[in-house]
Order: sequence, then C-alpha cells, then structure tokens
Amino acid sequence: MRTRFRNILKEPFTIVMPGVYDALSDKIAEIGGFIMVANSGGSATARMGLPYLGSYHWGKCMINRIREKVRAISISLFADVDKCL
Repeated sequence: MRTRFRNILKEPFTIVMPGVYDALSDKIAEIGGFIMVANSGGSATARMGLPYLGSYHWGKCMINRIREKVRAISISLFADVDKCL
C-alpha cells in the first residue's frame, strides 16, 4: 500500500482527492474512479454535523475511524491526523 501511494505521488498529473467522511463515501469515491481519498479533522466533524474549529483531536476515535475506512476500500487514503498522535 505504501509503495502504491509513493508511485501515485510520482505521477506528473494533479491528484484529485475528494474529502470523504465515512466508509460509504470512501466506497462511492472508489466506484467513481478516484485513485485516492482524503480524510481530515474537518471531514470527521462534518460527519457529526459540527463546525471544524481545528480541535478534533480525539486520538483513539479518529484512528479507529481511519482503520474502518481503510478496510472498506482498495484505493489509497490520505489521512491528516496530526492532532491524533
């Protein structure tokens, strides 16, 4: 998986990554032909109907959500989880 991600980044084209918020939207993006999806605190709070204020740092909760998402798809997932560690 890591090798595939690195190979994608080496490509000479713009990578379009839809910001997805749950495993279903990940699956929809995959079926729609995207090669990568993005996850962030903003997409996580949108899922809960909350505004993103840069404070989504519920580490274990976010990491578990990322695991669920990775299990659901076969394309790469870019996870912005800097406040979870």
